[in-house]
Amino acid sequence: EPHVVYAKELAKELLENDIDSKIYDMNESLNKRIRMDEKQRVHMIVVLGDEEVANKMVALRDRRKREQSNLSKDEFIESLKNIL
Repeated sequence: EPHVVYAKELAKELLENDIDSKIYDMNESLNKRIRMDEKQRVHMIVVLGDEEVANKMVALRDRRKREQSNLSKDEFIESLKNIL
């Protein structure tokens, strides 16, 4: 599945930049996965849909700021490096 392949690519690049990540590729709905993250108090969630995979983008949900942004893969990694 292209979504999982892209997620693993992204996770590898994050790890190369000393940024920890976790991939949820279970057969659950997006809403259920987001609720699970909310219960675990995850601050940032990355959603990789068809459009994100096709355009090598990342949909980033920042739960602290209650914002969602669409970033290129490189912009995403740079923004995380600046935050962390």
